[in-house]
Amino acid sequence: MIALVLDRLVGSRLTAGPAEPSAAGGVLHVALRRGGHLAVEPAGECPDAAAPVERGYVCPPSPSDVVLRLSDGRALRVRNPWMAGWLQEGWRGHLPVGAPQLLDRDAAIALAREQSGLPAWQARFVDAYPVERSGGTEVRPAWLLEAELPAGQRIRLVLDAQTGEVLRLVQLEALP
Repeated sequence: MIALVLDRLVGSRLTAGPAEPSAAGGVLHVALRRGGHLAVEPAGECPDAAAPVERGYVCPPSPSDVVLRLSDGRALRVRNPWMAGWLQEGWRGHLPVGAPQLLDRDAAIALAREQSGLPAWQARFVDAYPVERSGGTEVRPAWLLEAELPAGQRIRLVLDAQTGEVLRLVQLEALP
């Protein structure tokens, strides 16, 4: 879901008009890996900026533009009809229904490669992996992954099959 939204956001183009959001419509907040965040909001479509504010008027959302607001306070108005429509109502169709979908083998191996860059990982799924938390033991579906380093050591990685969270990462020394 996040990849879909970010892929669509990349297609945005700067456009003329004030970078003022409409109070009508949803707001998407994205936490960035390097810190900070990005907020995406429907742009306001006011014919006359001064008069509506005086009467307490809420500008309707633009059918084609959104406002990107960075954590440092900068804001840009961009043209992105897909994102504008998605923020107004389309997101409802993307809400998960039912039990959460688990990571498949390929996704688990891709996450493991992000952790270490090693190409060859063995993966095994377990329905119930015990996780120690501050409130006690929680049982989670998990992927148990293992790879061998060039010097013979092994890396074992346990990923939560629902969230992709690293539950455990251990490096085992090579035996003589």
